[in-house]
Amino acid sequence: MAFRKTVQLIKHRSSLIIYQFIKFIIIGTFSGAIHSLILVLLIEGLMMNAVYASVPAFLCGVFVSYEMNCKWVFYAQSDILAQRVKFFITALAGFALNLIIMHTIVNYLNMPYLLALACLFFLLPILSFSIHKVWTFYQKPEA
Repeated sequence: MAFRKTVQLIKHRSSLIIYQFIKFIIIGTFSGAIHSLILVLLIEGLMMNAVYASVPAFLCGVFVSYEMNCKWVFYAQSDILAQRVKFFITALAGFALNLIIMHTIVNYLNMPYLLALACLFFLLPILSFSIHKVWTFYQKPEA
């Protein structure tokens, strides 16, 4: 009974942002797992440099994230092309931040790439959700 009330509270209009963020984190976890799997396979399996391996790993994660966020979190309905462009601009900004953090931690601080990956998992979702909420998938409130 208490669980139902909690779920209803989360779904309530005033708590929509919390509900969306929870779903965003679920999608981020899934796309992050894909990112990680590809990153580790490229580094450990193909002996690719961690910074270079971040490119295809990040792009695969972004593709999965976009598709799922459109359908499940933000319910993209209008001007899909504009939303795609905004999503990928945001992703490119996140990608640049991804490379900077990976490069700095691995090459300047001489620390393991998995530490960089952990930092990215905490920083990028918060930034990405905020940008997507207020820009990419922004919908004018109904009067």
